[in-house]
Formats: sequence, structure tokens, C-alpha cells
Amino acid sequence: MAHQPRTFNESLSQLRKGIAVAWIANVFVLQLSIVACACAAYVGIQGSDIDYNTLGKVILISAGVAIPVAALILLYSYFFATKTVISAIGGEKRKVEQGMVYNIVEEMSIAAGLPSPPKVYVLIGTGVPNAYALGGKRNKPHTGTIVVTEELGYLLNREQMQAVISHEMSHLTADDNRVMTQLVAIASVIAILQSVFIYGSFSSNNRSRSNSNSNGGGNAVAALVILLISFCVILAAPALANIARAYMSRYREQQADSHGVALCRNPTALAQALITIRAFHQANPSTVQNSMYGTPGSLALYAPEQDIIQGFHNSDQGKKGSIFKRAMTKKRDFSATHPPIWERVNALVAMGAYVQDFVPYVPQHEQISGHIK
Repeated sequence: MAHQPRTFNESLSQLRKGIAVAWIANVFVLQLSIVACACAAYVGIQGSDIDYNTLGKVILISAGVAIPVAALILLYSYFFATKTVISAIGGEKRKVEQGMVYNIVEEMSIAAGLPSPPKVYVLIGTGVPNAYALGGKRNKPHTGTIVVTEELGYLLNREQMQAVISHEMSHLTADDNRVMTQLVAIASVIAILQSVFIYGSFSSNNRSRSNSNSNGGGNAVAALVILLISFCVILAAPALANIARAYMSRYREQQADSHGVALCRNPTALAQALITIRAFHQANPSTVQNSMYGTPGSLALYAPEQDIIQGFHNSDQGKKGSIFKRAMTKKRDFSATHPPIWERVNALVAMGAYVQDFVPYVPQHEQISGHIK
């Protein structure tokens, strides 16, 4: 029987090992993607006139390229990840050094044993209630950044906001968001490679066919096989990268819920916050189009679930759908970056949360206004 982590340090160690495995898996997929693109490019240029010694060199060189590419991603995410992610989210950023949110961050920093509070930003005009934690320097969580949207201040009371910030603070103390940002960056590069490959595949195929018609021979079949394998690899690569990243992201969120409760000692407030945020998204399904749920979405406190996404696509733009009809669906989506809310809330109930009589306040999207002071 596998050993179950019983302490914060044990579960933190398990989390870091899992993220390391996911990071290695993504680097491997990146390597396969680069090799596939290189092989396809070589065949596209040579057609059926393939020299297998040259092809072998192409494979070795392209495989080695993934190592410096991963290193560059690592360096970039170390120095520029916070600015890049905040910019990708959209909205106007405002650094906060006083007021309710900053005071809560100070309180949770003391609870987490940090020497000073991390930087705090409020995003204005994003249109969605959410929060992020972006890692700073390695093993120095106080150099990180906590980001909340102004809409979150409209929906949540102080206790619920404190629980959300505790969740984000636990990401900083675990140092997982810094590494997850690297995973997001690697997945983005893989997606770019796929786009470049698909864009160039038609001309490559035409060139290959032209050469094979003129040269004939068995190499024409080999050229088509190499192109087919490359095509399959590059199509599957983003999905493979996203599955590994999504699995680790779901595990991170579960751990952050648990560790956040250990900091704020209020599982009910966190459960209420999650229910309220989901209810808002369900009442306003067009929020699934928000830029916050693009590439950096796996770093957020909450990501819209499949029933909300499907509900938006099945309805007209701006048309209000059923708010709570499928609020607690138990359909699992293995590509999801977050556990379903019902699963997170049930885990919090097991920690002592009481939500049986809780009814969230769900305003319409146009009613949202800045309430963070």
C-alpha cells in the first residue's frame, strides 16, 4: 500500500516530484516535436531523394536542439514570467500596497512564516472574478506575486477573500507556480511548432510528390512514411503536453486548497468562494472566452468547467442559460487543468466546511464594478 503524505513537508515533496516529472515529460514532447518538424522539413526539401546518413544527422541535431530551447524557456520564465502572464491575462494592472487585499496578504504571509509579503496586484477590467499566484525566485516565496481581479472583491466577503489568498499563498510556499509557468511556456512553444508545421506541410507534401514522381523508387514510399509519422507526432504533441500539464495542475490545486485551509483555518470560506465564483461563470457563460482562460488559465484559482463551456457553445451570445441546472455534474474531463468544483468542495467538507445552506450571490456580468479598496 502506497504511503500517504501526512505532513505539509511530505505532501510538498510529493508535489515537487510530480511537477518535475511533468516538466521532464513536456521537454521530451518538445524534443519529439522538434525532431518531427526537422524530419518533415528534410523530406520536404529532398523529396524521395533521401540520404539516410543525412537523415540520421538531422534527427540527432534536432533532438539536441530541444535542450537549449528548454534552457531558454527556463531562463525566460525565471526573469519575465510574471510580466508575461499578467500581460496575457489582460486588463489594467494596479500594484497595491495598502487596503483590505494587501492587509490580508500581510496576514497570510505571517501565517506562512514569510519574512515579508509578496507583491500584490489588482487587475481592473478583466471581466471575471479570479486570482493568480506567480512565483518569484527559487525557494523565496516572498519575492512572488499575488494577483486578484477587482471582480473578486465584488463577489466575495473578507473571510472568503482571505481563504482565496491563502490558497494562492500556498502556491508560493510550494514554489509550484514558477515551475508550472515553465510548463505553460513549453506547451506554448509546442503549439507554435504545430502551427508552423501545419502551415508548411502542404508545400512540403507537394514538393515530396513532385520529386517522387520524377525519381520514383522505393525512397518515395519512405518519404511519405516519414512525413506521415512526423505529421502524427506533431498533431499529438500539444495534446500530450497538455495532458501532463493538466494532471499536475489539478494535483496542485488540490494541494493548494488543503494547504490554504491550514493557513486561514477556514475551509467553509474557501468552499463558499469556489461555489460563488463558479456560480458567476455559470450565470455568465460568455466568460469562457475571456483571455484569462487562454494560455495562462492553468495558473488561475478557477477555470470554467466543461458543462459551462458547452453551455456557452450551445446557446446564443449574451443569452442567459440555466444557472444551477448542472452545477454539480460529476463528468470528469482529463484535459481539465482544475479538479471539478464538486470535488474540491467535497474535499473541503471533509476538512470541516459547511455549505449546506449556502446560497451564492450571482450578479449579471454588467453589474460587476470595482469594489476592492
